[in-house]
Amino acid sequence: MRLYFLRHGETDWNKERRMQGTIDIPLNEKGRRIAELTAKELSKIPFDLIISSPLSRAVETARIVTGHADIPLRIDVRLRELSWGEWEGLTQDDLKQMGYKEGLNLFFTDPFQFPCPPGGDSIQQVCERGKQFFEDVTHDQALQDKTILVSTHGCAVRGVLNHLYEDPMDFWQGKVPANCAVSIVDVDGETIRFAEKDKVYYEILLLSKEKQTVFVNISDKIFNITENEIIRDSFDPKINKEIKFISYKSKALVQLKIGICEDNKDYYIGNLSDTEIKTEKKNLILNLTKEDIFKE
Repeated sequence: MRLYFLRHGETDWNKERRMQGTIDIPLNEKGRRIAELTAKELSKIPFDLIISSPLSRAVETARIVTGHADIPLRIDVRLRELSWGEWEGLTQDDLKQMGYKEGLNLFFTDPFQFPCPPGGDSIQQVCERGKQFFEDVTHDQALQDKTILVSTHGCAVRGVLNHLYEDPMDFWQGKVPANCAVSIVDVDGETIRFAEKDKVYYEILLLSKEKQTVFVNISDKIFNITENEIIRDSFDPKINKEIKFISYKSKALVQLKIGICEDNKDYYIGNLSDTEIKTEKKNLILNLTKEDIFKE
């Protein structure tokens, strides 16, 4: 049995840092786009079954990633996201202004000590139902030779896999999994191993004309870039270009292909590291901070 555990694509509430939990918020345009990019990388995987959270953002992500193929779909409520109870619908800034900053910080820094909001779930509850789900699926004799896509949520997927991690007390394993991150688990009888952890298949830079800040997702980490002049100063949006970036000493030679996507708003560039970006005439200048991220 091979299990692909998938976090759903982005929603507007993810973008707003709003506590969505069990509220049924759909994917946004970017969420669908990164699901499509993930689908391209997984297009040759012969999925036999989809098991999904009942929330539409998980179901839609699974359908996009599997190319809307005619694959059986099971809904399992144990895959739903952690409930924020009375906090659902509030932003993180709202909670901090209401005096819950310390409790919110614990959710990310020491989640097993996180005091669940009234009507909400504890991390322990998420882990317990996640482990029960995993054991039920992996002990189902009818599924032993199957390839299964499990579509769920950031906190929920950590709960499902928590008992498999080398250090289960490290709930987040260093980070919240990115939207559309995939963990792959192989099960052969009592032997269980990770083939991938939090793999992101869309290592791209999204540049938007309408945002002051853009993000680079490389090696499963998010790096902040605060240059807003990149689009207007650097690229002709009507054509694709190839631009070479040459640097010295500990820096790197990088070649990127730059193109416009269907919505005429976001541009996608691949394979950048943690970097500071500025513009100079018709070129981008990259100040790379990781010596070994590129190999000749």
